[in-house]
Amino acid sequence: MSKYWKKDELLAVLNAARRESVRNHAMVLFSYVFALRASEVAKLTIQNIQTGRLVCKTLKGSDAVDMPIESDDVALLDAKKALAAWLRVRPDTGSVFLFTSRLGSGMTRRAVYDIFENAAAAAGVEAGRRNPHLGKHTRLALGYRAGLDVFALQQLGHHKDIKSTSAYIHITQDEAVAKAKVAMTQAFANVLQPAA
Repeated sequence: MSKYWKKDELLAVLNAARRESVRNHAMVLFSYVFALRASEVAKLTIQNIQTGRLVCKTLKGSDAVDMPIESDDVALLDAKKALAAWLRVRPDTGSVFLFTSRLGSGMTRRAVYDIFENAAAAAGVEAGRRNPHLGKHTRLALGYRAGLDVFALQQLGHHKDIKSTSAYIHITQDEAVAKAKVAMTQAFANVLQPAA
C-alpha cells in the first residue's frame, strides 16, 4: 500500500474536497503545498498569510514555514486562488484562525482529519490512506519523482535533519535502478566508444 497519493489520486482528493466546499479544498491544498500536519492546518491564523506568504511555526521540532502562496496552471493546485476563494466566503466572526468551523471558531485537529478522510473516501482512496499526513508525504514523494534533490525536499518538508526527509520519499528499488540508469547514461553520454 502506497504511503502517498499518486498524481491522479491527489487531484481526485482535491476535487472531492472542492465539491464539498472552498474551505475544504483550501485546507487539503495547503496541507499538500506547504507539507503541513492536521494540527498545523488547524492552527493557521489570518496573520500567517498577511504577507502573501505562509509564515508559521510547525510541530515536532520541524523548521518553521516561510513560503510564497503561489498560483499554479493546474486549477486544483492553485493555492493563491483557493485561498482567495475561501477568504471571499469566510464568515467574519472575529476569529483569528484562517480555517473556521461552521460556528465561526477555529478547527480542531480531528475536524481537519475528518475533512481529509471524507475527501479521500469520496475520491476512491482506500482506508488507511485517507489521513492528512498523506498531503505531506505526497508533496515530498511527487517532488522527488519530479526531480527535486533531497536538499530541496528537506526544505519543503521543514526537516531539521535530512534523515527525516528520507522517510517521505518512498522510493522502491526498481525506481532507484531506473533513476540510476538514466543518470548514468547521461554521465557517460560524451564518452567515446572504442572502435570495434
